[in-house]
Amino acid sequence: MVSSHERELSSLRSLLFRAYSSLPRGVVGASAGGGASLEQSRFQSSYVGSFARRVRDRDEFNEVAQLRELFRRNDPEAVIRIFESSPSMHSNPSALTEYIKALVKVDRLDNSELVRTLQRGITGASREQETFGGLIAFKNLGKPTKDGALGTAGAPIHTISTERSSFKEQLWSTFRTIAVGFLLISGVGALIEDRGIGKGLGLHEEVQPSMDSSTKFTDVKGVDEAKAELEEIVHYLRDPKCSPCIIFIDEIDAIGGSRNPKDQQYMKMTLNQLLVELDGFKQNEGIIVVAATNFPESLDKALVRPGRFDRHIVVPNPDVEGRRQILESHMSKVLKAEDVDLMIIARGTPGFSGADLANLVNVAALKAAMDGAKDVTMSDLEFAKDRIMMGSERKSAVISDESRKLTAFHEGGHALVAIHTEGALPVHKATIVPRGMALGMVSQLPDKDETSISRKQMLARLDVCMGGRVAEELIFGESEVTSGASSDLEQATKLARAMVTKFGMSKEVGLVAHNYDDNGKSMSTETRLLIEREVKHLLENAYNNAKNILTVYNKELHALANALLQHETLSGKQIKELLTDLNSPQLKKHHEVVGKQSQPVPPSPPNPAASAAAAAAAAAAAAATAAATAATKGKDMAPVGS
Repeated sequence: MVSSHERELSSLRSLLFRAYSSLPRGVVGASAGGGASLEQSRFQSSYVGSFARRVRDRDEFNEVAQLRELFRRNDPEAVIRIFESSPSMHSNPSALTEYIKALVKVDRLDNSELVRTLQRGITGASREQETFGGLIAFKNLGKPTKDGALGTAGAPIHTISTERSSFKEQLWSTFRTIAVGFLLISGVGALIEDRGIGKGLGLHEEVQPSMDSSTKFTDVKGVDEAKAELEEIVHYLRDPKCSPCIIFIDEIDAIGGSRNPKDQQYMKMTLNQLLVELDGFKQNEGIIVVAATNFPESLDKALVRPGRFDRHIVVPNPDVEGRRQILESHMSKVLKAEDVDLMIIARGTPGFSGADLANLVNVAALKAAMDGAKDVTMSDLEFAKDRIMMGSERKSAVISDESRKLTAFHEGGHALVAIHTEGALPVHKATIVPRGMALGMVSQLPDKDETSISRKQMLARLDVCMGGRVAEELIFGESEVTSGASSDLEQATKLARAMVTKFGMSKEVGLVAHNYDDNGKSMSTETRLLIEREVKHLLENAYNNAKNILTVYNKELHALANALLQHETLSGKQIKELLTDLNSPQLKKHHEVVGKQSQPVPPSPPNPAASAAAAAAAAAAAAATAAATAATKGKDMAPVGS
């Protein structure tokens, strides 16, 4: 077909060439020629025009057939591509119809630049009822219209004609739609929320009484920030639009303390306003008020009644497992050595809060940084714990050798009695480094948190308290005892009195609780004397038990004291290794004596000269033993503290 078109076009070109070449030269450019020449030119022009129209119509028919075949093969993209690349097709209504069908097929009708251009330019042409290129079809493309628009006779454009409804019908339709919607909304609202549309619009809203208060917090004098915060709290409590919200008030006892009738009125204004806002006429929804205090006994009763702060939650200090977890959380932020055992630190910090434990880790990290260490070791944590609990080391204190020796035997006596007494807590550390007001100390750690203490544990504590004083008497004599045992005696007396007056652990007094600190108002003189006698009896038994233990283990006492003088600080593990190396043969005999809790026979007063000689010999033997032990166990005996 293409070859036949080419042959016809070539013949047309040759015909035109022969026709124009046969004319005289002056005829073509003349304005008025002969009649024969004019008729010949008209004939040639009509023939050429007719032939060109036939060729053009055949080409357009073939192009439209090609587009239809591609659309039938479900290839609209090819139809769009061929139409847009062939400008000659843009004036063909049939080709344009196939192009629009392809655009609709791929949902790209709105994105076609040609369609938008034709729609913009169709307005003027539609007035003259022109149908060139089927432009009328684009004027109402996608819209219903009254007047149908026709294309060519060979390719008409099929349209659907609809009649518009009148304005009156549209008005009634709109009114019916609004009425039906109003009834539906009213019914659904009445069923779901039990309130109609009229009430929802406020037509039948009941007026609720509102309360307004202009009280200012002038009793918080000098603290503008606190006043602003209190006013902000009131704003949140008054405005339900701020809900849901949570208001947290820390240290509420500062503004919610018990009211005193003798106080001035302006001192009560803060609490009164807070009470009014917490429990007013209008119920606040979506607002949770949380407060915290360390002194709940001081809070006003009206503040903690049901309806205000009606739920009371006690948050105690963490137990040993909680302290370990808190320490792990803080230690995860610093580098720690392999020897760090946080459970030991947790056992040694009873009563510590989360802030105290964070401070402990901070002090240990500072100590490691000042020492130039790459990580925090166990000794750094022990140093931080001792510093927090007993104060900083008094490195500037000038202590004589006699005082250091007496302190070493004193602390050694405590440690030995704790080790050889059933029911006593395990020894964690012994040191003669002065801290705070103490020249030395023996630290005992429980394996777990203690919620209650048995009678055996209390008697063991009394024995340990007496160990220091007994060691001073045995080594230096009764005339050389010092005031270093004053705190030990005070602790022992308080514990023994509590056993008698509070815990009912005295057979003579019985299962009775007495208030010993009320200057005798709640007890008779005979009862008070009986209590004093029982307290003294408990302390004397503890003294005799400690004296019996240190007399039997005198060799261990000297070895432990010399080790403390040499290293200043010994851990519980180091103390046990030292005593194991001494291999005391009296261990079995001592356990039998302590188990019976019998009254030991007081030793006869020693001869001063003999006692001095025996003490010197024992000291020499202990020093030799300690030196040998230090040589073999040098690494294990490394001091824990400075």
